[in-house]
Amino acid sequence: MKTTLTVRKLSIDEADKVYALMCRVTKLPSSQYYSPSDIDYYKSRIEDYGAIFGAFCNNELVAYAVLDFPGIGSDNFGTLTGAGIPQNELLRVALMAGCIVEPGYRGQGIQIELCKEREKYAKSLGCLHLYSTIHPLNNYSLQNVLESGFKIIFENVKLDWGVRNILYKRIF
Repeated sequence: MKTTLTVRKLSIDEADKVYALMCRVTKLPSSQYYSPSDIDYYKSRIEDYGAIFGAFCNNELVAYAVLDFPGIGSDNFGTLTGAGIPQNELLRVALMAGCIVEPGYRGQGIQIELCKEREKYAKSLGCLHLYSTIHPLNNYSLQNVLESGFKIIFENVKLDWGVRNILYKRIF
């Protein structure tokens, strides 16, 4: 049975809840799939460089997903050789940077809902291109993002935070 959830964009006052959830989940055996961040990362995404969406059950944060606006530097996957993003569209790139779901709430389509919310928000800001990175062995997240319309464009890429597949979706 699906749990009734509320999904919404988070405020800076909720960064501590995001950080606490990340700390709980990254201690689990599947933690190799996640790249832990400090609370300043989450605050900066909420305030300056993106957005974080949360899924709540009975006012408790049970999942979150980060949307990052990487600018035109090397953090923008549109700059990768073979990505094919024109220079004049690099500021219209967003990265679905991470999604964590509390284990007891997995398998209910929450990650897919959070993908939809991030895509809708990115579109509202005029983004044309979405990227996502997923650990090659994280089959559940990979399947969810593929179901959301992404395609794998690079496999087993070594990034600063580990080996990842890079996925892409054009949204306009």
